[in-house]
Amino acid sequence: MKSIAFKSALFTAIFLLFILTFWGGYNYRNEKERSQQNLLNQGKFLVQTYGPLATKALQFKDDLALITYMQNLMEQPNVLYAMVLSPKGNLLAHHKATEIGKTYEDVYTQKGLKAERLQIFSFTPEEYPQDKAYDFSLPLIVQGNKSGILRLGISTRELKRAMEKYLENILLISILILLAGSIASYFFTHFLIAPIQRVKEVIEDIGKGNVIGEIKFRRKDELGEL
Repeated sequence: MKSIAFKSALFTAIFLLFILTFWGGYNYRNEKERSQQNLLNQGKFLVQTYGPLATKALQFKDDLALITYMQNLMEQPNVLYAMVLSPKGNLLAHHKATEIGKTYEDVYTQKGLKAERLQIFSFTPEEYPQDKAYDFSLPLIVQGNKSGILRLGISTRELKRAMEKYLENILLISILILLAGSIASYFFTHFLIAPIQRVKEVIEDIGKGNVIGEIKFRRKDELGEL
């Protein structure tokens, strides 16, 4: 009879494993998509907030204000870089003072310079080659003319760490549910078949010629009556 309880626990474990795999995968995918969308919304919000400020600073040629805005952007979570470039790709403002005056000719800069509205590109940062990042490029329009672009880099590094932690939590919860369900199934099945086990023992005793007195069970269900 113990083999029946063991088989029941094994079947329960397999069934729970299937359900938990589906549940965990579904929740992990949804959480990752939600977190990634939040990251994109963060980047959009920052460039759309600082874009008008940078535009006004360009209009009045306020270099100090531009640099201050770039430094403020760098204080936001997940930000890799913040800069303002001229229509030719020259750096007008950067969170690093040593970068100002340089000319960027990379493919993302060229795409941003040609764009007429907010553009978002995904790329692999050199300092974190195992992670992905997003580049947000927003044209800065002064009196109807494009006077530059605001570029902002957002890293997915923290998102990746958060998802790894989330996956660990899902696995831990799944293991606990799997163990609890299997153990509960084993003891519940053992409880159900206990009367049958007792009947089996009685039949074996009768077969050996032993005299059997009254057998009492506290259970009042069908198996108890049996």
